[in-house]
Amino acid sequence: MAIERGAIWLIVGDSGSGKTTLCQRLITAARQQGATVQGLICPPHIQKGEKVGIEVRDIHNGEQRLLGWRSDLESTLPFTSPPIRIGEWLLDPLVLEWGNQVFRSALPCDLFVVDELGPVEFFLGKGWQAAFESLEHGLYRLALVTVRESLREAALKRWKIQQETHLTIYSTFERAREEALKILPRYLTQ
Repeated sequence: MAIERGAIWLIVGDSGSGKTTLCQRLITAARQQGATVQGLICPPHIQKGEKVGIEVRDIHNGEQRLLGWRSDLESTLPFTSPPIRIGEWLLDPLVLEWGNQVFRSALPCDLFVVDELGPVEFFLGKGWQAAFESLEHGLYRLALVTVRESLREAALKRWKIQQETHLTIYSTFERAREEALKILPRYLTQ
């Protein structure tokens, strides 16, 4: 049976609120239900208890690369091409292109994950533009898309959002996780 255009579930929260952690838990739950899961997640790169970088992981095969580092660590960066500077972060353009390739080959699937879209994508037209294209193709049952609170309105203008979860550093993450796990089967079962 062909997969019909799916729903978009927006997960909104600032840095450290649990967007990636919630995505990881929903990915696990979806796989337990037999769903095919594709896309990228971006867990933090932690050194000595501090976030110093951003990793990116292909959900399908587990391949992981280092996407970016804090700009104050510039002298130790492993980049082979000039990085893209966004605020306090330096992003590796070769890893961004690799991520675009992952997004281009991700569909069709049951659960499509884009963690996360930021100002690079929404306002500069760079970064993971292939994620935008894949979201617009709609060859998934459900897409999880994470954005910062400051980009919520931009996401709402771009897509029709069927489900939305707001996380804050002060919210009860476990309650949000439990609610999300109850909602997920509605989108993945036929």
